[in-house]
Amino acid sequence: MNGLGARRIGLLGGTFNPVHIGHLRAALEVAEFMALDELRLIPSARPPHRDTPQATAEQRLAMVELAVSGETRLTVDDRELLRDKPSYTVDTLESVRAELAADDQLFLLLGWDAFCGLPSWHRWQELLQHCHLLVLQRPDADSEAPEALRDLLAARSVSDPLSLQGAGGQISFIWQTPLAISATQIRHLLATGRSARYLLPDAVLAYIQAHDLYRAPNAENAAHVRWRPLHEANESFMSKQNMPSEELVKIAVAALEEIKATDITVIDVKDKTSITDFMVIASGSSSRQVKSLVENVLEKVKEQGVRPIGSEGLDSGEWALLDLGDIVVHVMLPTARQFYDLERLWQGAEQSRAQHSAE
Repeated sequence: MNGLGARRIGLLGGTFNPVHIGHLRAALEVAEFMALDELRLIPSARPPHRDTPQATAEQRLAMVELAVSGETRLTVDDRELLRDKPSYTVDTLESVRAELAADDQLFLLLGWDAFCGLPSWHRWQELLQHCHLLVLQRPDADSEAPEALRDLLAARSVSDPLSLQGAGGQISFIWQTPLAISATQIRHLLATGRSARYLLPDAVLAYIQAHDLYRAPNAENAAHVRWRPLHEANESFMSKQNMPSEELVKIAVAALEEIKATDITVIDVKDKTSITDFMVIASGSSSRQVKSLVENVLEKVKEQGVRPIGSEGLDSGEWALLDLGDIVVHVMLPTARQFYDLERLWQGAEQSRAQHSAE
């Protein structure tokens, strides 16, 4: 705490759908290390880079409030939920800065993946006019920044986050405890009737259970039912997309092999469910590769005139899903793949390994 001096305020935004231990541990570690007076968790209402969250804004806010209850260094800021427009970070920074003294320090916390995506953000060049950027990086992260950010890093980066000076304008990196937890993972566990205990605070889990959030309509069929509403809504579009599903599998597998996916497995589920024909599962060695693999599949199928139904998990990079109607592509880090063990869930279906997937 800084007493009568300039205040030090941290901001951590996100959908928090739901808030989990990974969010909270990162926030607390930064608050302690940086000796912040306050670290605010800011749930976003309509994040422009993501689909509409499954839980309502009010429910997500309630879960964050429960999660930080009793921890005086962490607070909740609901300003983005009060906006009738997308949650642009620069607008939030301007709003917070207007409430602070001129010499108060403001720190915006970003994960490495979010930082690498800054050039796609609204008015991203103005962020440093209002704050310092603290980039949370795990020890096993790929540390090569995209070319669009290299000049900015060269001009604004500071090696020691404790030496950041002034109200804003600089960038520093801070290591965080590597906790392989994601909201996508938690939602999948809950949708498949499995326990999410110890991945999020007990109070948050109790709230989820009391409000029946993230549950699949039929937990017994949860290995595939999570896509049912989306597919039923697009039933007319999904009439095989004018391409045999076997051909679509070949395109997806070739796209995965092209940038070195490993352990590519194809599961034929035509006789097991009416939801899709094939599951294609592959592993990536890093969060960046997981996203690159899915993006490459997406590019290749679009070249063939196939429009995707939807995607999930590209923000976390631990497990990403691409729904192509007749096939569903999963790309995961090895730890996530071992944890979910989709091959075991579909053990009664015919499974085959791509010929070159182990190279």
